[in-house]
Amino acid sequence: MGGLPRGLYAVTPDEADTERLAARVAAALAGGAAVVQYRNKTAPPALARVQAARLATLCRAAGVPLIINDDARLALEVEADGAHLGADDGDLRAARAMLGPLRLLGASCYDRPALAAAARAAGA
Repeated sequence: MGGLPRGLYAVTPDEADTERLAARVAAALAGGAAVVQYRNKTAPPALARVQAARLATLCRAAGVPLIINDDARLALEVEADGAHLGADDGDLRAARAMLGPLRLLGASCYDRPALAAAARAAGA
């Protein structure tokens, strides 16, 4: 990945219908989204795998990075461009080691500069 993407960062809604979700993401990509984050807090793991794989295919075809919310392992499984972890989603250092140096790793910092500094030190 050649530097950090700039532009619209699209975040998916909680959507159980994979076809509808894919259509929404396709529209966002057509509209110029520079990054897509798959974030479905209500999807069971099997559905999340299906949806993430589908979005990975769409994003790859568009040349747009896909970030997986809350799950670095799923990001690796679908060959996404990175992951975004919240406070309860695992250790950032372990996620960085798992994802390697070329994938993006974001972290929720909850408007707290000390958390941002710690996340950066951990590899986010």
